[in-house]
Amino acid sequence: MSPPAHSGPSLIICYCPCINHGFDLNSQLQHQKMAVDSGYWTLLRYNPALAAEGKAPLVLDSKKPTIPVAEYIYTENRYKQLTRNNPEVARKLADDLQKEVDARYAFYDAMSKDTEGLISL
Repeated sequence: MSPPAHSGPSLIICYCPCINHGFDLNSQLQHQKMAVDSGYWTLLRYNPALAAEGKAPLVLDSKKPTIPVAEYIYTENRYKQLTRNNPEVARKLADDLQKEVDARYAFYDAMSKDTEGLISL
């Protein structure tokens, strides 16, 4: 058995939808893929030991978002309901979320290339 890659604690944060989100849970994997493809959920790893190797400690596993975040969020009742009750607010919030998703991806992308430790959380 080989030693672990990191001898410290590990933390896994995962996205797990529930039945109240309002989609068929049999398609949960496709739904989670949409969350990643839209940038709503980012896949990343952080290993501080990589800095000693001259590598960026943050590894971004997600690709740049390929679908609009609205395409993903409106598959769920909690977001879709707002489009029925107040479409203008829903549109504004979706636009604001898209800007946040784009900025977050750009930030993580820059951090994943930062071998000097110049960018910090």
